[in-house]
Amino acid sequence: MALEGNLGAGKTTFVQGFARALGAKENVLSPTFVLIKVYPLNTKRYALRHLIHIDCYRLDSPKDLLHLGFKDLLKDKDAIILIEWADRIRRIIPKDAIRIKFEHGKRPGERVLRI
Repeated sequence: MALEGNLGAGKTTFVQGFARALGAKENVLSPTFVLIKVYPLNTKRYALRHLIHIDCYRLDSPKDLLHLGFKDLLKDKDAIILIEWADRIRRIIPKDAIRIKFEHGKRPGERVLRI
């Protein structure tokens, strides 16, 4: 999933809820400084074994993520990958990725998601 939107638009909050719904027990934090974080999923209802959370906010180029083994991560059939700031690596995101745009709504605390 490619997540896009301004600071504070709800990308990390979405990932936290998504991970919790899939059975992640660990507290999900934005991996802004480590770039990639893997969370084991503790559920028998889904075929997924782990969630990979990537934050591209600090990347200068899609090449930076490629050097970290991004193509290998995409091949992991036991994982779901959620990428914050995906617009920064748009060129290397698979064409069939689900894209979600997060925007601030008109009221305080309101968010608008476009899928």
